[in-house]
Amino acid sequence: MSKALSLFFFAGLLLLAASADARQKPLEFRVGDSMRGPVESVRTEVADIALKDGQPSEGARRLSQLKKYSPDGKRSETTFYDRDGAARGRTVLVYDDGGNLIESSGFDGKGSPLMKRLYVRNGDEAAIYDGAGRLQELTVSVWNETRDRLVEIRKYDGNGALLKRDVNTRDADNKKSTWESFGPGGDLKEKTTFDLNYDGPKRQEQTLYHTDGTVAGGRLATSDASTRDLKAVVTDPNGEPLRRTHERREYDSRRNLVKITNYRWDYESGSYVPHRVAYHIITYRN
Repeated sequence: MSKALSLFFFAGLLLLAASADARQKPLEFRVGDSMRGPVESVRTEVADIALKDGQPSEGARRLSQLKKYSPDGKRSETTFYDRDGAARGRTVLVYDDGGNLIESSGFDGKGSPLMKRLYVRNGDEAAIYDGAGRLQELTVSVWNETRDRLVEIRKYDGNGALLKRDVNTRDADNKKSTWESFGPGGDLKEKTTFDLNYDGPKRQEQTLYHTDGTVAGGRLATSDASTRDLKAVVTDPNGEPLRRTHERREYDSRRNLVKITNYRWDYESGSYVPHRVAYHIITYRN
């Protein structure tokens, strides 16, 4: 074998090895899944918090859910548990090589199937089918001319009837993004405005509308730049607060959530008090 031929053969082997390695690399990002990296399992334990002598005290932890990923990262199985420890149900999600959801299944606590959905994408269309192959929902995405921004999402039912339209606009300074949701008759249902402040504090303002166009209520959500401290206020049609929530988050080095502390508003003291904490115990693959 000539030297040139030997080098060509060796280069081919390297390419094949690299291709095989790429195929074997586990999926570490899944659209809609909060976990990133080579996650093997996530055990979620929750505990109620009560005030004792004026100080917050955690109660006993209980298993809330257990999520396991397949070695290739393309399948997750989550089991949910009741307060007494009994399995309440289970969901199984399957993803393609790009991390897009292609199948979801639901089971009750005894393992009996409840539902199955198949997700098929074709260009700017995404279809959802049931386990029998019947079309349940079709979503059509519309982009701007340069295809760098989504400007409209149309959702149809299995018979082709329009369910709703979500339309996006930006302000002149490109600092705010607004999504408006319209019903099949063109009536405004919801309006949500986001601050496009990716490296700073976040703000999201939502307004809900009745069919006659009057305000039905609203919600204002804010967070710090690191998304560790989150607050939200739900308001009535007059803008008066109905419910306040507060959440503190902690992350690991991979930016995966490991602890969430939830607070609720105490009207007597006029401040937030902790009432529940959730721990995500993450196991990574070596």
